[in-house]
Amino acid sequence: MSAEKRDLLDSLVLRAPAVGTAFTAGLVRLKLGSPLRRRLMPYAVKRGFSAMARSDMDVNVLLYEPGTEVWMHGMDSVGVGGCFRGREGVRALYREIDDAFDPWGWTIDRLVDSGDRLAVRGDFVGYGRGSGVKTELPSGGTVMELSSRGKIARQEWFVEQNGWKQALEAAGLSE
Repeated sequence: MSAEKRDLLDSLVLRAPAVGTAFTAGLVRLKLGSPLRRRLMPYAVKRGFSAMARSDMDVNVLLYEPGTEVWMHGMDSVGVGGCFRGREGVRALYREIDDAFDPWGWTIDRLVDSGDRLAVRGDFVGYGRGSGVKTELPSGGTVMELSSRGKIARQEWFVEQNGWKQALEAAGLSE
């Protein structure tokens, strides 16, 4: 990852990961529904999705607990699926996505915050690495269970039709 694609905050978090942990831990301690949490949580989620889309795993894995578990649903047809464990599993997951698509990313349009769980809705767009064929999936979703440190302890991706609905159901949430 080239440093010029990272902003100052990402560079700081890489040099001093405790700064990022202090931020995320403080964020999850904010009262649910408070104006500050309503502003900062989407900001933090979009930063994570931005690091993911630029394949900056050095930044992205810091958002996960060391013992995290990430499940991927709906990308079996491109060779991405199953359960990925630990930070090395997170790296492996995104390598698999990078092997299938170049470029790829999510446009986030909805966040449901229940305190220790977040559900995120977005549109996925990726271009086949070999074919260049555009793949679009509107209203996919992910649900993240957060630790007390504000890190992702467990995550499920639903990159398939009705993915947002499945993410909400998996989290026991509603819009």
